[in-house]
Amino acid sequence: MTKLVFGTGGRFGRLSPHLASRLVDFAISQGIYSFDTGCNYSNGKSQLLLSQCLSPYLLSSSHKISISSKVAASNVPGKIISDITRIYSLFQGLPIDCLFLWGPTIEDLSCDSVWRQLNYAKSLGLVKRIGINTHDLDVMQFICSSFVSGLIDDVMIDYNLLLTDREPFFPEFKKSDISIWAGTVLAQGFLVLSVFEMFLRTRSISYLARSFFNPPTAAMLRQCMKVRSFLRSSYFTSASRIPLSFVASNPYVDYIPMGMLSQSSMLRNLDIEKSLVPSRILSFVAARLRGF
Repeated sequence: MTKLVFGTGGRFGRLSPHLASRLVDFAISQGIYSFDTGCNYSNGKSQLLLSQCLSPYLLSSSHKISISSKVAASNVPGKIISDITRIYSLFQGLPIDCLFLWGPTIEDLSCDSVWRQLNYAKSLGLVKRIGINTHDLDVMQFICSSFVSGLIDDVMIDYNLLLTDREPFFPEFKKSDISIWAGTVLAQGFLVLSVFEMFLRTRSISYLARSFFNPPTAAMLRQCMKVRSFLRSSYFTSASRIPLSFVASNPYVDYIPMGMLSQSSMLRNLDIEKSLVPSRILSFVAARLRGF
């Protein structure tokens, strides 16, 4: 089974229903049955569009569709449970396989009302598993060292060649039987392509805007440029395969949510997963990049 998950970020929500359905149909035909979305993606449009695309498959016994979604951490009474109920109804009463609390602070995770709502949704059968989606190292540490590790089933983090500082948490997560979702996020694409090349492929103005006007993104892109130069000069024929191979080869990683906005990108990613770059190369590259 593939680790790859069909990610439906903001750009998916801007696709036409016809194109989106073609992509979902193609993914399923290639054995990709897991789909990741979120309440906040494209102001809710991505989640709604995905539910429409999956409608023919949701109640089919011949397809085991898995849906993960996200809700914002909120201390407002009933807000989390109402968001979960809305997602549940969108997908024709099919339980959400994993419901992620998106971007919570340590204070959010210490709040009893948050866990009451999540556990109530689980007890009702609205969700099967509860997870946390975070990019914060302090939150990851809190998960490992607090009561939270016994309350969650999954964690979704950003992880790639530039973010190996997450690796020490992996065995700690596994000790608590927590599945790891390694979101490749923005850096994964820019480790392979330049800003201009990404724009030509995606035609996304938002990528350009973040590149020039978002300071954290700009700082990350400067690192990406060094990494990309190193990969292309040292491993020209396999440079584009190394970033995903690195993530997919990690034995702790269970799922890899990725944007899949073309049939060619799906086939390319599936091919990389089937024929990973040799581990000796990945180990050498990772060691070299720790100094970047």
